[in-house]
Amino acid sequence: MRKHPHAAPAGFTLIEVLIALTIVALVAAVALPGLARRLDTAFSDADLQQTVASARALPARTTTLGIDLTLDATALTRPLPDGALPLDLPAGWSAKVERPARLWHSGTCEPGSLVVQEPADGRRWRVAIARLTCEIEVSALAEGAP
Repeated sequence: MRKHPHAAPAGFTLIEVLIALTIVALVAAVALPGLARRLDTAFSDADLQQTVASARALPARTTTLGIDLTLDATALTRPLPDGALPLDLPAGWSAKVERPARLWHSGTCEPGSLVVQEPADGRRWRVAIARLTCEIEVSALAEGAP
């Protein structure tokens, strides 16, 4: 039995609903920009790994194709005999050769390096190719670094 037969059923008032929505909006306003930055960084890191993987595969490609390759600015824009570019750069990314590397069909290398840059926030990395072993070393470059 009800104490007040004419009382309205219990529920939330309009003010309570508005306060709850305001709190949710404030939390979203604080959290979403940080989440968006983290997602952009994650996608950028995945794109970098794609580029590094293609650089690591390059010595095997030159051996398989039986070609010697000087990795200079011109070579970055010309497809290899297999029809693909030497480096798999994501859309909008750029690569600038610092020192041309030489990859021999025998699977050995002369050292060289290039700088890859992603377009969103301009982060840059140096990709260095080691002598003989052709190992790839990647290092992040500080802003304003040459």
